[in-house]
Amino acid sequence: SADAMVRQPSNGLSRRTCGGQALRGGPAGQTARALAAGEVAALSKPPQQTCSSQVTPAETPPPPPPPPTASAAGGEGDGKDRSSKKGGDRVSKRGVQQCGQCKAKIEEGKPRYMDPNINRYLCHDCVPKCCGCSKPASGEIVSVDEHVFHAACFRCNACDASIDGAYFFVDGRCFCDACQDRAVPLQKCDICKRPIEGKCIQTEDGTYHVTCFVCRECKQPMRGKVHKTAEGDFLCADCIPKCGSCGLRLSGKTVKAGDKTYHQSCFKCAQCSEVLKTRYVRVGDDFVCGDCHAEDIRLKYEAEESEMVERESEWNRQNLSRYELEWREELAPKSFDVLIRMGAPKNSLPKDTEHVCVLFDEATSTFSCAPTRNPEVAVNLSYLLTAVRVIKEYRREPKFSLDPADPKDMTGDLQLKVYYPDWLEDTVFGEVLFQADYLLKEISFGTRSLPDFPQIKSTFEQSQKNASEGHFLESRAGRQWFVVKSANVGKSADGVVLPRVTMGVEARRLEVSKNGYSDAATIDPRDPNFVLAQKVTELFDQLAEKVPVIGELYSVAKAQLVARWLHEKGCKIEEKMLTKYKLPMARRRGGLKKIPTLKKTRTFATVADCNGQMCLEKMTHSMHGGVDLAFKGEVVPSSKISGNLLDEGVKPLFGFGVG
Repeated sequence: SADAMVRQPSNGLSRRTCGGQALRGGPAGQTARALAAGEVAALSKPPQQTCSSQVTPAETPPPPPPPPTASAAGGEGDGKDRSSKKGGDRVSKRGVQQCGQCKAKIEEGKPRYMDPNINRYLCHDCVPKCCGCSKPASGEIVSVDEHVFHAACFRCNACDASIDGAYFFVDGRCFCDACQDRAVPLQKCDICKRPIEGKCIQTEDGTYHVTCFVCRECKQPMRGKVHKTAEGDFLCADCIPKCGSCGLRLSGKTVKAGDKTYHQSCFKCAQCSEVLKTRYVRVGDDFVCGDCHAEDIRLKYEAEESEMVERESEWNRQNLSRYELEWREELAPKSFDVLIRMGAPKNSLPKDTEHVCVLFDEATSTFSCAPTRNPEVAVNLSYLLTAVRVIKEYRREPKFSLDPADPKDMTGDLQLKVYYPDWLEDTVFGEVLFQADYLLKEISFGTRSLPDFPQIKSTFEQSQKNASEGHFLESRAGRQWFVVKSANVGKSADGVVLPRVTMGVEARRLEVSKNGYSDAATIDPRDPNFVLAQKVTELFDQLAEKVPVIGELYSVAKAQLVARWLHEKGCKIEEKMLTKYKLPMARRRGGLKKIPTLKKTRTFATVADCNGQMCLEKMTHSMHGGVDLAFKGEVVPSSKISGNLLDEGVKPLFGFGVG
């Protein structure tokens, strides 16, 4: 803000302050004239300025005092100073006077000048000089402020004409009325840029016409305190903007946000009340800091996420029955049922166990079955006969995978069940592979909880943990496979086959290639898929004991290992025995070849600053994979076990001929 003052220039100043009149002569009733030799000039005191510019007739100054005379007491030459002080002048009896200013002696016959202001004579050095010729000012003179001119020397500095009337005195120079524009050009208004005549307004920033200097808002003339905006406009006291927060007039540093302006100290977050400095966001009529805005976003998306999870849960519950996406324990085949179907007498089977073990006779290259109470040597006979058929026909172990219906769209709506060999589809053997794989995907997505294994976290939980540690979240596609990590077979002295299998999960990140998706060359050890795979592998034996479908998968893997080992040992089952056994089915053929894709899009409560803008991080996760029971070695390692593993008193119940 600044003071706006109305100025009316006074006489005797420049055009910026107007002009005045030349004054001639001395005090009222006196004028100066040229003096005769030896006379004393009477100097006038500079009079008050008037509008008169006429020269008045000169009057004769009073005559000098008479010369001193000798007194009776003392002669002229007695050497004593008998000066007289009449008339205020110090006059020596010898005719010598003193200067009324410098007190120097003025000898008789020397020029002297009467100063009527002090009623004393002045010497030649002390008398005022003409500002034009620098000679003593005597005779007809002109007084301008504190400057004295001979009438003949008072001339215009521009045209050199004698000044007799209005004049303008600027920086020690005089100008006549005709030369005023050249002497002092008219100042221009800083708003309309036109010359200013008459009254004007002056501020620290410029000079203006009174009619131009109006408030930008109310358009009324302004007086007193005014406010200059950043755009260069002026506002009157009534229109000065108020702080959008405290309502007081703005002063000092301010912040403009939206359609309001605030004191910098009043511009605060509407939630935490901290002064806003750099990052802030407008929310309705309020402003909030970046941290509070991020928290708002987090809470908002957490609520939306919760609703979405609830919808997904309901969708999953409906799909469980519609697409048979959960293992049914009643499907698990019993080895004794197989023996009965193959012709074994039912009354020959013990009632205190349902398990059977496999005995191999190297001399005849045949194998037989016997009851056992030892789960380590137990082999599911149904799974074994199925695995033998796979090995016999395809010379390799079975395999299952859940693939996208469109190979180039990993997040398509449907997934396809793919079995190797394809006739495993809808069999109980194939159902175990599918249900185990689907369970692994559910664990990965967090849609299936395992209360007994809280240490197993979903990939989304792991992603959030990574985010909290500052690791970037990204959408990903991956695959997870149940695999045989290691395997070997032991054979006891009494011929019992002991299969030893170590299973786990392998995880790979998928990336787009020309032919669709393929395994990435490397995997980050912090990748959630990799972390989950490690944890499931570590806890696989415990999972097999407590999670039924994982236990069935382990039984299938053991049977498959025994089938391959028997094949490598040259054991062959007669074809009629294989065809005699009808594979148990989970459902009718081709009933559910496609299922909905198990996928998720999660919005994490993580907000990042992306080039000055707040970005919400999202991650889409799609998972594929399957079960591969192939042993990676060329030959299954085997070893001999000293001692017997067959239960005491137990004999083989059924033997399989060799073709």
